Amino acid sequence: MTLRSLFVFIHVVSAMGVFGTLAIEGALLLRLRRVADTADMLDALNGFRLLRVLAPLSLGLTVMSGMYLVRTVWGWRAAWIDVAFASLALAVVAGVTTTAVRVAHLRTAEGGGLGQSTGETGYARDPILLVSFVMRTAIFTGIVFLMTVKPGLEDSLTGIGAATAVGVVASLAVSRAAIIEKVESNRLSGARANR
Repeated sequence: MTLRSLFVFIHVVSAMGVFGTLAIEGALLLRLRRVADTADMLDALNGFRLLRVLAPLSLGLTVMSGMYLVRTVWGWRAAWIDVAFASLALAVVAGVTTTAVRVAHLRTAEGGGLGQSTGETGYARDPILLVSFVMRTAIFTGIVFLMTVKPGLEDSLTGIGAATAVGVVASLAVSRAAIIEKVESNRLSGARANR
């Protein structure tokens, strides 16, 4: 076995880890949308603590092994590498500025007695959490396309653009479903209050 093949293995396994963390995040977000009380919220938020370890570890190993492969195999002359790194940076910024911030807010709210605050449970159902998840999943899928196909600049931009467009369409569907769910929930709450 060569050093290069070892780094290819690390790169592929850690990229699988990135998608594993996305799958865990998706399950936690679905659970978070269904919280009924503080105990449910605490259980869901505890899962996000695991992601704070797994996501940077998987992503860090993917980037470090990728940097080794760029330096020893491809060099910076391949256009798909530039597009992949720019897309990766965008996905990371989106995750930190949306999901991490909102989950931190929920963790703070949970400590203050979430069960009494319908506003905070509404925040747990914030569609931005799902939109961020969907967009990052689409972008990472586009990056996998770039890693496997290794296209030129035009096809790289087309590929990541198509992945992002799919993410936008899916995000719009998620947002619409969340709005409908909120309207229905408010309607049911109003009907119960009028009894």
